[in-house]
Amino acid sequence: MAALFFDSSSLVKRYAVEIGTNWVFNLVRPSAKNRLYLARITGVEVIAALIKRIRVGSLTSSANTKAVKRFEREFSNRYVLIEVSPKVIQTAMTLAKNYTLRGYDAVQLGVLGTKAHFLTLRTRFFVQFPSFSTKTSKFP
Repeated sequence: MAALFFDSSSLVKRYAVEIGTNWVFNLVRPSAKNRLYLARITGVEVIAALIKRIRVGSLTSSANTKAVKRFEREFSNRYVLIEVSPKVIQTAMTLAKNYTLRGYDAVQLGVLGTKAHFLTLRTRFFVQFPSFSTKTSKFP
């Protein structure tokens, strides 16, 4: 059992088949008994990513409809949602400035950065951030 914080690029693998889908499935399946945390803005990002897949042709309309419905159903029920506070925004602005991050990437890391200590104390587990880049990382 672990406390896991997902950003949208990792979580979308739960709803659309791509490199890393099996890895994410193993982390989020109920039998793993992991606590799954998301920034509330992840909802917008995942829906946008799924809808984009229709435009680029990597997901059929019917498969996308199923994926969107599944995500919408699970968003508030399966995940612990973390609000984006003024402190998170300030942290995200600093991260964006110092590390040349895109806006929502900085907010995701800002949420993790401002909440990780609290979540670690609350869950008694270190918060882990499953992330994957095809350029720099490999799955375990």
